[in-house]
Amino acid sequence: MSRWLSIGTIGLIVGMGFSTWVPFQASSLTLLFLVGTIISVTLFPSRTNILSSVFAFLTLFGGVTLYATHFERWQTLSETIEYRGQVEIIERRDTNVFYRPILLRPIEKTWKGGDILYSAPIDFEQIPGEQGLLDCTLSRPKNFEAGFDYRNLLASRGTGYVCEKNGEFELLSREEFSLREKIFWLQSQFRRLITELVPEPEAGLLTGLLLGGSGTLAPETKDAFARAGLSHIVAVSGYNMSLVAEGFILLALIFGAWRKWAVTLAILGLGFFLLIIDGSAASLRAALMALLAFGAYFFGRPTASWNGLLLAGTVMLLFNPLLIRYDVGFQLSFLATVALLVFVRSFETFAFFRHWYGKVSALFLTTLVIELFTLPITTSTFGTFSLVAPFANALVLPLVPIAMGIGAFAIFLTSLLPGASFLLMPLVWLPLSAIIRLGETLGSWNWSTLTGLDTNPSFAVLWYVGIGLAVYFLERLRKRYVLGMDQ
Repeated sequence: MSRWLSIGTIGLIVGMGFSTWVPFQASSLTLLFLVGTIISVTLFPSRTNILSSVFAFLTLFGGVTLYATHFERWQTLSETIEYRGQVEIIERRDTNVFYRPILLRPIEKTWKGGDILYSAPIDFEQIPGEQGLLDCTLSRPKNFEAGFDYRNLLASRGTGYVCEKNGEFELLSREEFSLREKIFWLQSQFRRLITELVPEPEAGLLTGLLLGGSGTLAPETKDAFARAGLSHIVAVSGYNMSLVAEGFILLALIFGAWRKWAVTLAILGLGFFLLIIDGSAASLRAALMALLAFGAYFFGRPTASWNGLLLAGTVMLLFNPLLIRYDVGFQLSFLATVALLVFVRSFETFAFFRHWYGKVSALFLTTLVIELFTLPITTSTFGTFSLVAPFANALVLPLVPIAMGIGAFAIFLTSLLPGASFLLMPLVWLPLSAIIRLGETLGSWNWSTLTGLDTNPSFAVLWYVGIGLAVYFLERLRKRYVLGMDQ
């Protein structure tokens, strides 16, 4: 079963990725499938190999077809459309210079245009979960910068139209229960407790660590983190989710729970954490990758972690194939998790990494490996590469779970005993301040970041071929080391 799952998921993912760069007509794909099947039957006479080859080509063809169909659906939407109908507020974003971005979801079942990004007035007070009537001339998003496909980026997030300032929103009264309203209230209370607990800029960092997003960081801190390669610590990523899961598991084990009960508590805790954050697709993606990829290691089944990662990526791509091309967050999360799974066995095998100095080195090497795995994506998207990121992460990452753990505990305690915030504030402030100072210091070095970089698909292909060869030789070295230990 594991073999067929691996073949199927890899075939679908490769097929979708292949179709993003090399669009074929249906006839060409059919011919490719037939030729590949004939070659497989000729070269691999074994019945199992024949079935595996046919299944691989079928899933590859299915991935190409799924992406092409989904992509075509978004391209055929009308450029403008008059819309008047009932919508629900999905997301309320931070105020822009002249307006407040609001994400609306039409309630009509016949609507096929996805969500609507509404440029609401600055004083727009409605919150997620509330419903209203929208009257607006909708238009497809425009690409304002060369090389930046804003339209398909929004499509990969399920948004097909924008409503500029000429739109009118009329709030509708509603008495039934709304989960989004309760979640927004919970988020608001969470943010309020953080601002009452610690001052800025530490409050902004704690909000980013616990709720995700760099929008709460002070501008100078945000820029410094970007130069030092630390922006990921405030992103909704598999790393943050794994820290949350590990925290719940550790808490359960401390109180004497069995391993399965500890994992169950971690799943429930991650679900509650998702509600506090926002429950968005990005958050769900990170939680799935953290649970499926690292949960298998907790049960001592590292092979299952690969299948878990592939299954999580495939499920998300089946719902939205555009993620593989236009969602940088999906690409970086997936590749970073692959990097961790590739090298975590090396960290567990070699005796060097079992000592304290080896564990410190592992922090440095982990960041370096993730940077190398994601380099084509970061350079083509952001045009930068941080030279100090491995060193910065080796210093900062040990402080992140401390800051998150103490911060979460302090928020929980102050929600029960408001007067305790004065006593807990120094404990919460200290690791947050240390993270900020380290990030600002390392990010202030003139040579900390290479800028103006750009890569093309050919470079990416050659780069990942090189990484594949490096992984192959490293695995051979690891196996020789293990065999040497057995003698």
